[in-house]
Amino acid sequence: MNSLLPGSQGGRPPKITPEYLKRLLSIIEQDPRTLGCPFSNWTAPLLAEYLAAETGIRVDESRIRHYLHAHGYELLRPVLTVASPDPEYESKRVKIEELQRQAQAGEIDLYYEDEIDLALLPTITHCWCKRGHQRKIETPRKNQKRYGAGLIHWVSGKLYWATSDHKDNALFRAVLSQVLEPSRGGARRKVYVVIDNYRIHFAKPVLALLAAHPDQIELVTLPNLFASTQSR
Repeated sequence: MNSLLPGSQGGRPPKITPEYLKRLLSIIEQDPRTLGCPFSNWTAPLLAEYLAAETGIRVDESRIRHYLHAHGYELLRPVLTVASPDPEYESKRVKIEELQRQAQAGEIDLYYEDEIDLALLPTITHCWCKRGHQRKIETPRKNQKRYGAGLIHWVSGKLYWATSDHKDNALFRAVLSQVLEPSRGGARRKVYVVIDNYRIHFAKPVLALLAAHPDQIELVTLPNLFASTQSR
C-alpha cells in the first residue's frame, strides 16, 4: 500500500497518509446509507467530502480517483439484486418450493394472487418526437378507475379474476370465492394461495372466510422485501 502513496521529496508531507488510504478503501466497500448518508452510490466528490468531514484532510477528487484506480477500482454499472429483512425468508422459500412440487404432482392446487390498478387515462412516458413538436395523446377526457384481483393456477395457468370500484378485502374475497366453488365431479384438492403482505389480505372478513373453510384453503405469504406493518 505504501508503494502507492506519494514518495517523500522534501517539502510538504503528502495529504493521503496510509491511514487515510485504508479508510478510503474501507468506505468504498460500504453502502453510504449505512453510514448515515442520504445517497446510495459513492462518487469521488462525495468520498472526498465524507473523508474531509471525518479526518479533517481535504483531498482533491482527482486524487481520490487516482488511488481508487491504483487499487483496482473502476466505474461499472451495478447489478440489481433483492434482499429480504424477513427473518423467516428461508423457511417461507422452502415451503413455497414444496407446495410447487406438490402441485406438480397433483396433490394440491396452488395459485398466485395479485392486484392491479386500471385507469382510462393512458400512462404518459417519454417518446420520440420531432424537435419542436410535442406528441399529443388522445384521452377519454374524464378518467375512471377500477381495480382488479387475479389468481393464476401454478400448473395449468388458468386465470380467475374479479374487478371492483375499490381495492379492498371484498375484492380479494370475490376472487378467492371462485376457487372455493365445488370442483367438477365433486373431487377436490386443498387450495393454497400465495400472496404478498398487502393489508387487505389480512382483513377480518378474509380471516373469517378462511376460518369457515380451514380444510379447503390456506394463504401462504411471500417473504417481506421491506420492513412493513400489516394493518386491518
